[in-house]
Amino acid sequence: LPPGRAPRFSLGIAAWDPATGESAKRLLARADAALYDAKRNGRGGWRLAEGAA
Repeated sequence: LPPGRAPRFSLGIAAWDPATGESAKRLLARADAALYDAKRNGRGGWRLAEGAA
């Protein structure tokens, strides 16, 4: 990065509750969907996935 510039990123977050029986594959799919939703809404933001937990 050029001096004085901060990195920008988007973040997708998914919570997991083992009592739901949700697989790791499904958890990552929800986090990935949240990430792309954050990117569609202007980048540099974050989204919390809906669903389990």
